[in-house]
Amino acid sequence: MGKEILYAENLVTDRSYGQNLDYISFSLNRGEAFGMTALNGDGLTTLADVLTGRLQPSGGRIFIDGEQVTIDSRTKAEQLGIWEIRENGSLLPHMSAAENLSLPPSVSGRSLIRSPKKNEKTAREILEHYGVRCDPEMTVQKLSYLQRTELLICRALLRKARILICSEAGAGFSEKDQKEFEEFLERVREEGTALLLMNSDARTTLRFAGRVAVMRGGMICYYREDGKARYQEILRHMVFWRKPLNIPPSDTKKQKNEMLLQQIRPGKKGNKEITLTLQGGSTSGLLWNLKDGED
Repeated sequence: MGKEILYAENLVTDRSYGQNLDYISFSLNRGEAFGMTALNGDGLTTLADVLTGRLQPSGGRIFIDGEQVTIDSRTKAEQLGIWEIRENGSLLPHMSAAENLSLPPSVSGRSLIRSPKKNEKTAREILEHYGVRCDPEMTVQKLSYLQRTELLICRALLRKARILICSEAGAGFSEKDQKEFEEFLERVREEGTALLLMNSDARTTLRFAGRVAVMRGGMICYYREDGKARYQEILRHMVFWRKPLNIPPSDTKKQKNEMLLQQIRPGKKGNKEITLTLQGGSTSGLLWNLKDGED
């Protein structure tokens, strides 16, 4: 996989309530699980609202498959293949899993237009394909939280979702459920679906994501792409302020200008030298941990 499907560049919002975004940039590749974590109120919901068309940014750009797009409604987001998965979502509790799979988009309890019920065999094949341990004829109110989450994702995939924004998915799962959910997400990713996992629980983010970013005050203040992020390290960045980081797109053709800084070190001896490439349109911050007694 590994090919970029989404790139957000310098997203800014100016709504009158909640945490606004302050020049957020990140990329998302096909078939990957990219985790974003933050304390409540630090901007995860705002970012999800922008990507799903509920909120229009006052600045910045969004690219899908390398083409700039405008996401001005939930319908437009879904047409582009962006679907949000939230707890319970639009599942109707008194209908079966098979019936919920066949619901038309934007259905509500007050105005329900029921499409023909999917054949139980077909529904069972869909659930078995993704390894969902669920009886298609069981009503949603009898399903576990894990099964409801997986059912929501299956329904989005049936509607040609390519990018899933999963808010708080996996939070509160038992160890057994977490393992099953991890296997389920792996099957989804194998088909090229990209996952943006937004979770206020850092441990859950680490469990299901490869690349990890931390948001603080509407900014990305920490980013790790090698799968070696640690819980305590992430927690420190969630709590204490850090300068914002912009994650460059994997397609370097979007940003041609760059500056190379080699063998940079602070004034004190004994600190490690570093080399930094600064790309046009991005912001990078440097932080040294000085030894005791140094200024």
